[in-house]
Amino acid sequence: MSLIFDKTVKLAQEKGLIKKRTSQRIDSTNIIAHVNRIAITDLLFRAVKCLAEEIEKKDAQYFEREIPDYIRERYSQRFSSFGMGREKRGEKLSEVVEDGLPIKELLHRVPSDRLAHVRQLEIMETIFRENVVIPEKEVDQKIFIQAEEIQRPKQTIFDPRDLGLKLSKKASKGWVGSKCHVVETAQKGKVNFITNMIHQQAQAHDCNIHGKLREGNECRGLHPDKVYADMSYINGGAICEHRKHGQELMGYMQGEYINKPEAFKAYSFSIDMQKREAICPAGQVTTNTRVRDNGFVSFQFRQLICMKCRFWNECVGTKKRNRRNIAVSGYYEYVRERREKQKSEAFRKEMSV
Repeated sequence: MSLIFDKTVKLAQEKGLIKKRTSQRIDSTNIIAHVNRIAITDLLFRAVKCLAEEIEKKDAQYFEREIPDYIRERYSQRFSSFGMGREKRGEKLSEVVEDGLPIKELLHRVPSDRLAHVRQLEIMETIFRENVVIPEKEVDQKIFIQAEEIQRPKQTIFDPRDLGLKLSKKASKGWVGSKCHVVETAQKGKVNFITNMIHQQAQAHDCNIHGKLREGNECRGLHPDKVYADMSYINGGAICEHRKHGQELMGYMQGEYINKPEAFKAYSFSIDMQKREAICPAGQVTTNTRVRDNGFVSFQFRQLICMKCRFWNECVGTKKRNRRNIAVSGYYEYVRERREKQKSEAFRKEMSV
């Protein structure tokens, strides 16, 4: 499919339909792997099945010699808990765990050079740990396992065959799967063409895709003057990186989500990143800064000055704090410039593309 897509884009370029310097726009769409999460019983069964399949593939003789017949037979079949009652599902869940744990113990007790690293064993262990509690029960001096589902498990694996599937949420909608960033030409009033489709894990941030966007353009010989995107793609660092490559990243900068009056939000302070100096709305100056691990620069004002300030309630806002600290991105100048620029009618008009 990728080969067909690449050839189609190349053909469009050869026909002159996609110009080298044509502006682009990018947005993401959700790729749904499961309309609903797979049932926990089914997920555990699939984990053990994948483990058995990997053992057979890597060392068929070991699989025939060491893995019990009933396990080989059981996990060569498909299984679905759809339509099962609660009690039956619970019994099946315990059965699957009772099958999986002995395989794990067997691989440690009877090692094989070909099975030095079994990837699906680690995956099975993670799925068991995240989804079930496994208490042991003694009956007539025999130990039995009775697995119990964890209510609302915090799952990191939704399919042992595809670890890229993740749970994500956009607005009020959640989905299990991944997402695809669609890149297309952006010529207002003209026919536009898709030039790239970039796969990404569902929970990954849109801002992390800019490197792959540039790589894709370079591979196709495309050098757009401008790239249009929604605010989830926009931050100071992304704007800076695009400018280094001779492009302008167009989009609205996100608002400052802090419970302060507009006049006392961080971007209402006068900040000089070169001098590492900040001036508050009351005119007080601080050069007391600290660079955080995430690259943000924190400006700290003096306690005695803040406590005597007439704007204490609006600016600091709580007696638990005794001074105002503000933190801004290391790319603050780009952020401030965009916040000013996006207020203009010219910017809003251009973004209509």
